[in-house]
Amino acid sequence: MSRVERGVVEAARVVEDEATFRDVAPTFTIGHLAGALTPPAPAPAAPLSPSGYTRVPGVVAGARAAEMASAIHGLAARGLPTPFAYVWDAFWEPARTLLAWTSAHVGDYELVDDAWAWRVAPGSSGWPAHRGMYTRSADRDAPDVLNVWIALGDVTAEGGAMHAVGLDRDPAYPGALDDISSGASSAVALPAAAGDALVWDANVLHWGGAVPEASPPRVSFSYTLRRRGSGAAPEARAVEPGAMGFRARLDLIAAQLVTYGAYDTAVEGGFRDWARAVHGLSRLRAPRR
Repeated sequence: MSRVERGVVEAARVVEDEATFRDVAPTFTIGHLAGALTPPAPAPAAPLSPSGYTRVPGVVAGARAAEMASAIHGLAARGLPTPFAYVWDAFWEPARTLLAWTSAHVGDYELVDDAWAWRVAPGSSGWPAHRGMYTRSADRDAPDVLNVWIALGDVTAEGGAMHAVGLDRDPAYPGALDDISSGASSAVALPAAAGDALVWDANVLHWGGAVPEASPPRVSFSYTLRRRGSGAAPEARAVEPGAMGFRARLDLIAAQLVTYGAYDTAVEGGFRDWARAVHGLSRLRAPRR
């Protein structure tokens, strides 16, 4: 057996056993999200325009946010990549509130299989400057794709906050979206309280700030929402977490590790190799379009 094969087998032994995740977060359920993502009453928030971003407060209650942060810390302590948080129902429940907000304030959106969870250590930074989508959305009031980032601890402007360049201040918008440098000087930090969500048009240039050595790790997670009927991001698939069991969630996580694992130094070789193997098999199992 080669080194790569041994790494895949060892990773599979750990992450394909539900007991691993019950040990990390004994009170969290897996695959018991009741019903479809029928949203509750929407949270108040400012509209996206003209900057292209806004804050939705209290998407996750404070105590629940602390539990979710603890679960991510538990994954990291065991050497497991943080996106494995998406095995738990707790990391899908807030999508209900976000879909309620979009329905009330933006438009009709669906959740797609594009997500990540972060634990940015003191002395480190979040992901570098990028856009979630480099094709211009046709409608700024109802963008084709929305990125959602949810803080699981209080994040100050100086303590690892997300930074964003408003569309109304970005010289590269709308005609040169591949340019991710010319607008950097116009960026603003977006502090957030634990449980708050930042929502932005996927055309918005953004990046994760540096976490000072004296600060706690910055813990957060994300969703991607696509406007129904937009035809945007055709590679992404709509997901219904209530219908996803443990195996389906592992397949989704594997796809995220393949797509974004290079951004996170904590995703070690064995897990990347496992993800490639699982993602390849899941693509073979998927129905042809």
